[in-house]
Amino acid sequence: MQSVRHCGSEVVISVGHSLFIRQLLRRLVRERGPGDDATAEKLTKGKVDNCGVVRLELDYSDVRSTEEPRLTSCQLMFGTVLHTEH
Repeated sequence: MQSVRHCGSEVVISVGHSLFIRQLLRRLVRERGPGDDATAEKLTKGKVDNCGVVRLELDYSDVRSTEEPRLTSCQLMFGTVLHTEH
């Protein structure tokens, strides 16, 4: 997350495995606490399909160097499907 924070760009595209995305969302949602973003909450338990796209908006404006950014938005894009684990 520090690389994203200090890259100098407002837009970053990151590619990763669906399990990486799930772990990242778990970390961000945990840091945020209980929230109203149902998509982010669902992504902590499920996973996106192959080649799925998830759009995240992160806010670093009120974050010390050792803290996680605040997740402000999470959206499934381009017909991405979320699969729940049974």
